[in-house]
Amino acid sequence: MAKLLLKIPSIEINSKDPEQRTPLLWAVIRGNISMVQLLLRTPGVKVNARDNNGRTPLSWAASLDLYHIVKELLLIPHTDPNLEDYNANTPLSWALRTARPKTIEVLRSHTRHGYDIDL
Repeated sequence: MAKLLLKIPSIEINSKDPEQRTPLLWAVIRGNISMVQLLLRTPGVKVNARDNNGRTPLSWAASLDLYHIVKELLLIPHTDPNLEDYNANTPLSWALRTARPKTIEVLRSHTRHGYDIDL
């Protein structure tokens, strides 16, 4: 059903709810990797869209230990792993704060591939 809906030209892929959360952000929060992958393949999706706290899909995935989703998000060239939320927390600082060892390793290994990930 989602695939069909995404083919409708008038569908706003980056629409936001009252908390400023997009469909991609909700797919991440729910841990729905299939929906995340589908949305990431959809032209125009904003991978760095922020909610009302300034949190991005990567920030949420890191804090919830969804390391498999963190990997998917980091494959997208436009994903910025250094974006801070409105409290100056980066995805890595969220992973460290919530003691998420697998996610921390994924974020740090991304650093070894030429990205500078800040705390």
